[in-house]
Amino acid sequence: MNKTMVYVIGITPNKMGGNERFAVELAAQMEKFGWMLVLCFEAAPSELVRESFRTPNVFFEIVDKQSCAGIRQYLKLARIILRYRPAVLVYAFNGVLRFIPWTATLLGVQTLFYNDHSSRSYQGIPPRKAAGKRALGRLMTLPLDGVICVSDFVSECVRQERWVPAHKVHTIYNGVDIYRDPTGGPLQARAARFREKYSIAADRKIVLKVSWLVPEKGIDTFLQAARRVVASEPKTHFVIVGTGHRFDTYRALASELGIRDNCTWTGALEDPTQAGAFAAAQISCQLSRWQEAFGFSIIEAMACGVPVVASRAGGIPEIVRDGANGFLVPIDDPEAASERILTLLRSDAMREEMGRAARSDAVRKFDARETAKAYLEILGIRPLGNKDGRNHGNRGTAAEGEG
Repeated sequence: MNKTMVYVIGITPNKMGGNERFAVELAAQMEKFGWMLVLCFEAAPSELVRESFRTPNVFFEIVDKQSCAGIRQYLKLARIILRYRPAVLVYAFNGVLRFIPWTATLLGVQTLFYNDHSSRSYQGIPPRKAAGKRALGRLMTLPLDGVICVSDFVSECVRQERWVPAHKVHTIYNGVDIYRDPTGGPLQARAARFREKYSIAADRKIVLKVSWLVPEKGIDTFLQAARRVVASEPKTHFVIVGTGHRFDTYRALASELGIRDNCTWTGALEDPTQAGAFAAAQISCQLSRWQEAFGFSIIEAMACGVPVVASRAGGIPEIVRDGANGFLVPIDDPEAASERILTLLRSDAMREEMGRAARSDAVRKFDARETAKAYLEILGIRPLGNKDGRNHGNRGTAAEGEG
């Protein structure tokens, strides 16, 4: 067996986000077992991303966006498979209904998985598909050994969609590096550097949002909540990390709401954790409108001991324990969000207690080392731990029956 895995990740690796950092951990663990990892991104990785891989078993290839929906993708993928002859192939972010499984199978790949990170629409768990569409979908995914989902919510969506049999659906939560490289310094030092860089006064409490600046992420809900908070606590400062096609629109909205001086827009940061964004924050928010598959920025905040105010949407309630490590609020409800933010701002003791619980939950449930270990076990790259041959690590659920 050729100890090589091809991982087709439909993202542009221009920052050290959760998926990039997970790939680093995956590569490190695979190296110990003598395996190579071929990462196929939509574009060449940035220098920061490339330098983060510190083991010699990693190779980079490009399967770009322009070819992701047509025959060129499969020709390019075929060339990569023929070049490396992998035993395992995993693909993510491009949707399960692709000809990738058949392309890989016909070229001799032995183990095939789809990794489902996809958030769903406003309606939540989708209705079951018509029998004809389901049959076609089943045919396209027939070679798959399984689908690894990042939350139970996503697993339930996949079972309802019925593109694959229910017994092939597994849940493994995303993870973050809870023991970050110390070169960024202690959290307090990172926080001080962040405040200094963006000229945020020491007496201002920071409410943070890290996400794409798109409607699905509830940016306008966040700003409407911010207006209510500033009216009661004028020294609150709102930091928005990220970029997107609505960047200028949202900055204009902040001005219209009269909170321009209480907002800082950093743009995209290559590594928000190392930059000190989470360390500087008293509260982190994720007020999504769509049904989030998971929420990397939530567990990044939790790993830094920051309580979270988030929408009760998708997989988020599997991360945020309402009243314990943060608060859950209804979707698109700025009044409820502002009330919870104010509750936390006005109680240092509550913030500290919830922050400790958040950090504890991150260590216990969302450690990237355990996530990577679980992936390798289910892919057959690491010895299985259970007698029945199923060990799915930090979450470990698989549906029973056909569904």
